[in-house]
Amino acid sequence: MNPETQHVIEVLKSAIRAAKLHNRDVERTLGLSSSYLSRLFAGTIELRFEHILKIAEVVGLQPFEIIQAIYPAPKDPPSEAMVRLQETLRHLKPPPPPPPGWTPEFRAAFEKRLETVLWQALRRIRLSLDPLPVAEEPRTDEVPPAEPK
Repeated sequence: MNPETQHVIEVLKSAIRAAKLHNRDVERTLGLSSSYLSRLFAGTIELRFEHILKIAEVVGLQPFEIIQAIYPAPKDPPSEAMVRLQETLRHLKPPPPPPPGWTPEFRAAFEKRLETVLWQALRRIRLSLDPLPVAEEPRTDEVPPAEPK
């Protein structure tokens, strides 16, 4: 097993221990057979990125957190390849996680309220851009009111 893979495995094992879990707890949660993680960590089963993400989720880590735990310090300065990749991906930042308490029902209500507010704002903008009504010219066929004496 190469040193990089061994390092990732050690971080995963540490994450499981830090979460106060055992391999069998993670296996049960993920629906894996018993001893699957032992075989994975021994190199009998090839470690895949999917394994890393699933184990991270079980121990309560976000994907970026497990990557940060595996590689905590970025290389300074970054490699040329990294600079090119950052430039290419600058617009593809992942969405932030939803704030605590954002249930699907709350999100739907929020989106409905946001839609209503936006439509109201657009109506006000449209009305402000409409031409002003032209003042009517006085009609000449009407008799003007008599002036008081």
